[in-house]
Amino acid sequence: MEINYREKKSRINFQIDVPEGRLKKFKKVKIPLRKGYKIVEMIDDAFVPHSHHWQIADQHYVLDASKLAPAKYRVTIEADVNAAMLSNLVYVRQTLNRDNDDENDDYWLESSIVEPDLLKQIYMSLEVRDVDVGVVVDVEKMFGLTIPSEIKDTLKTATKILDVSSTSFDRNQLLRAALSYKKQARRHPLPNPGDFQRIINKVTDRETITRHINLDSPYGIDSVDHPQKYAGVVPQSLNVQVSTKLTLRSPIAEGHLRFMRKKYMSYLEDEFGKLLMKKKKKLA
Repeated sequence: MEINYREKKSRINFQIDVPEGRLKKFKKVKIPLRKGYKIVEMIDDAFVPHSHHWQIADQHYVLDASKLAPAKYRVTIEADVNAAMLSNLVYVRQTLNRDNDDENDDYWLESSIVEPDLLKQIYMSLEVRDVDVGVVVDVEKMFGLTIPSEIKDTLKTATKILDVSSTSFDRNQLLRAALSYKKQARRHPLPNPGDFQRIINKVTDRETITRHINLDSPYGIDSVDHPQKYAGVVPQSLNVQVSTKLTLRSPIAEGHLRFMRKKYMSYLEDEFGKLLMKKKKKLA
C-alpha cells in the first residue's frame, strides 16, 4: 500500500504473474474489491500500459487470464482518504515552539506511523509519502532590526496616505499626510514603495530562504509561501513547508529545521543598504 498524505490518496499495488502454457486459458485474475477503490493503472514488466475490461463478481475485480500475454503485471487501485483516517494512521507534531541561540532558530520536526507493529501484520509493505509539516518562521523582529529607520519612517507615512485616502474623505487628514511624506522625502533620498516591495519579494522568495536553512534528513523542503500577514510594511512570518516519507521499516522521522537568523539579518542589512545607496547615487 502507498498513501500520499498531501494528496489524501491511497494506492494498493498487486503483482500478477501470468505463466507460459495452456494453464492460463482456464484461469482468472481476481483482485479484492475494496470500498471506494478503483483500478487506475495496469502495466507490464516493460512498463507498457494495458487497458482491459474488468468484471465485478463476488466482491472481486475479475479478468480472464487468457487475454493476457505471459508476463508480470502491476495493477494499481486507488481511493480517496479522509482526514480522520490520516490522523489515525500518521502522527505529526506541531512545530510552533522553537529553541534559539545567538545565531539560529531551531524547530523540532517529528512525524510517525501510528502502531507500525500492528500494520506489519496486515501489509507486506506500506509507504506514506509527502507527509507535510508546516514550520512558521517568525521574521517580523528581524526586519524591524535591519530596515533603516529613514526607510521605515517614510514608508510608514506613505502607508498612512493610502489608509486615509481609502477610509476617509477628510481632505485635511489627507493633506497633512501628504505634506508629512514630502517633508520626509526631502530629508531622506528614499526609494518609492514599489522598490521596497520588490526587495521584500526578493528576500522572502524560496531561493533566498532555503539558503538560510539547514534541514535534517529525512526531511526535504517543498515550498516557501509568500508572506500573507504584515506588521505595517514588514512581513510577520514565513511558512516553510517540509515533508518526509514514512514506511514500516522506517516509521519515525525526526530532525531539526535550523533557520540561520544572524546570517539572514546580515543579508537583509546588505539588501536594504544597497537599496538606499542606489537611490542616493541617482540623486548625487
